[in-house]
Amino acid sequence: MQKTETKLYTPDSVPVVSQAKIYYSADVQAAGGVDAFLKSIGSDKAKQLPKIDFSEAEWEQMLKTDL
Repeated sequence: MQKTETKLYTPDSVPVVSQAKIYYSADVQAAGGVDAFLKSIGSDKAKQLPKIDFSEAEWEQMLKTDL
């Protein structure tokens, strides 16, 4: 018997996502303020943006080739 893989999505469809967490003002107050609340949920550190670096010539080439 051949084992088949079950996919949790249909190709080219909207991906399945987990339910978003909703926080209320009472959660912020219970944590002791906004700063304490952000720290408690792990959102107190700045996220690093990816570095995008290319020359003017590379930019012009991308515009020409529709990248």
